[in-house]
Amino acid sequence: MNRFGRLEELYQRKGLRPDRVISIINRAIVNKKPLALIRVGDVPTTFLCKRSRTRWKSKKKKYDFFGVSYPPPASLVTDLHDALKNADIVGLRTNGKGTIIKQQDYLKEHNITPRYITDAFISDDLYKRRYYHRLLKSSRVALIGREASNAVKQLQKKKIIVKHAYNLDHYDDISHVYNQLKKTAADWDILLCGAGMSGFILCPMVARKLNKVALDIGHVMDGFAYPDIWKMKNKRKMFRDIYSNNKLNNQSKGTHINER
Repeated sequence: MNRFGRLEELYQRKGLRPDRVISIINRAIVNKKPLALIRVGDVPTTFLCKRSRTRWKSKKKKYDFFGVSYPPPASLVTDLHDALKNADIVGLRTNGKGTIIKQQDYLKEHNITPRYITDAFISDDLYKRRYYHRLLKSSRVALIGREASNAVKQLQKKKIIVKHAYNLDHYDDISHVYNQLKKTAADWDILLCGAGMSGFILCPMVARKLNKVALDIGHVMDGFAYPDIWKMKNKRKMFRDIYSNNKLNNQSKGTHINER
């Protein structure tokens, strides 16, 4: 059974395959309607589920990579919950028994029924199909993420120019980056966001308040920044290592990358 068949078996409802996700996104773009896609991975799942949060208490260094202060602010869980509730397309896990059970329990306990569900790794599927590249070539796209700067440089090599790109590396910077997006909202139509939990929270906010298509693309932003690494089997570990080594110390919160 493939991932999408397993998705439907686990959550007892129809799930979106890649072609259908692309169709829904394209329809929103053409009709200028808001749309938010987020993916629920291990980290947001753990922070949402109170009983599992304690396992990271002794691993404070992890919080730097998560983009959250230690101890995490009380507002974090509320913001994650609201994002999950307000997103239009929600990517859910179909592997990792513990995470699957937590997601099932949380959705049931809080009576959350996303409008659409898909597999949590849907962004990988869309990247492989070069859908994001087509959006970047045909639409006015803004990029958000800790690797947005390197992504812009790599895309320029392919003659793809991104006029609005901002660094977002920490939960505390969400409001600042949102305000920057709001100021430039007339100049872009689609947001591609690879900023961990901060992106998870930001995408539904942007879609709802700015009437935009906002897609949480996760590590695909790293794929734009480091296309050669994306082809490797252990790419996610390598992306984490790159962040640990670099930490993008030369960028301040909400930096408009094209103005640097």
